[in-house]
Amino acid sequence: MELPGYDHALVIPARKERPDALRAVWQCLDARVCETSLVVLVINAARDDEKETLDLLAQLRDPRNLIATRDNLTALHAGAGRPDILLVDRCSAGRTVPGRQGVGLARKIGADIALELIVREKVASRLIYTTDADVQLPGEYFEAGRGNSGVAAILYPFGHDAGTGTKLPACLYETAMLYYVAGLKWAGSPYAFTTVGSTIAVDADHYAMVRGMPKRSAGEDFYLLNKLAKTGHIRQLADPIISIGARDSDRVPFGTGAALAKIAALDDPAQDFRFYDPRIFEQLVRLAGDAQSIVAGRRSRRVSGRLAASGELVRILRLSIAGGRTRPFPPELHTVFARVVRRFQNAQIRPPSARSLFSFGTLR
Repeated sequence: MELPGYDHALVIPARKERPDALRAVWQCLDARVCETSLVVLVINAARDDEKETLDLLAQLRDPRNLIATRDNLTALHAGAGRPDILLVDRCSAGRTVPGRQGVGLARKIGADIALELIVREKVASRLIYTTDADVQLPGEYFEAGRGNSGVAAILYPFGHDAGTGTKLPACLYETAMLYYVAGLKWAGSPYAFTTVGSTIAVDADHYAMVRGMPKRSAGEDFYLLNKLAKTGHIRQLADPIISIGARDSDRVPFGTGAALAKIAALDDPAQDFRFYDPRIFEQLVRLAGDAQSIVAGRRSRRVSGRLAASGELVRILRLSIAGGRTRPFPPELHTVFARVVRRFQNAQIRPPSARSLFSFGTLR
């Protein structure tokens, strides 16, 4: 299939979506940037009778906008001020994705196509941008990706756009992710970054090094970044912020939609929702130090005994202590809590106390 040249390639897996919701993803982008960008839209389903997804494919496949077609690929010109679309049919008869591979395979198909276009010099940017159908990209989205050569991936900051019924679950869910990353950062972990599939842009060379996106029904973003962190630097951008729709969803077995539903089902989410015990980050520091000692050939009896007792870390992870005195937190965690309070206030919800928010316990 012959395609014109583009500056950027953006990959979006879509299932059971509406065409207008998909177009909202890029509606805030600069029109001139849109016109020189390609959206690789992978319409996917595990069954070939999923009416919502088949309807989406039919509505998007408008013959009046046809550029080219081949097999299950349809290239469409969306009009002035909009990106061209490369539609990938993985939902009709004989073209569905295996249920166990789900969104991971769909995202991989799109990213692999983007990689091929970059190699063929049909796409100028070396970054493979990937997002989801429930987001709204900021106007400076592609501009923020420039000047990041040499990194394995960049991660955009994000915020959840919640309706009335999901404000509290969204605040708690987002806080849990920020708190966990802050704890990892404080502990010196090289994996101190958020793993949200809709906020990732991957360098083409590094994407090829790790053999692409993992084919998983959920968590593909986590495993991709875990691999990329071993090949290069993961850069967390300070701005612009991607807005993610906070909605219940059954599209994947776990993730934002499933987590929000689980939090909303709690009797009292503000009090019943639990975060990881802060002591796990202290244990992580100790274990990392022990590992360095072993690598340096300084394994002592004390270190051996501590590693043998590493089940203590598992025990702490499982702790759920109701009440009790909380200990002082590292400055990074106080910063997160301050941000949490602001988010609750912006949502016009009374924020929980520091004591209840960071009480010892695991995420339920």
